[in-house]
Amino acid sequence: MSRERARRRAAREAEAAAARDRSERDRLATVERRGRREARARSFRRALGIRPTKVRSATRRAARRRWLPVLAVLVLAHLLLWFLVRDARASLVGLGVTLLAAPLLWVVVTDSARGRRLGYRRRP
Repeated sequence: MSRERARRRAAREAEAAAARDRSERDRLATVERRGRREARARSFRRALGIRPTKVRSATRRAARRRWLPVLAVLVLAHLLLWFLVRDARASLVGLGVTLLAAPLLWVVVTDSARGRRLGYRRRP
């Protein structure tokens, strides 16, 4: 009985080793195919003069969503000034003021921690 069990265990181990080898070969073949496909795509884009687009991260998308209201307010304020005052010098001064006001407006609009206590603090 012990010899039979050892033979079956050896057969199972041989089958498992063969399965591991097959899966490793499949994985390596997949990686190689992906590399060849990407190389073909790169050479095709290079031949056409197409630059690859950068992948946008979630952080960058969140920053864009936070900047959108700030820029909208600044553009609206500058357009309102441009319609109300027709002087070119005043319009340039207004542009300078809006550029100087951008960081202040950024803090006011996006500072979500303002008025809240965050982080670690000592308990009394």
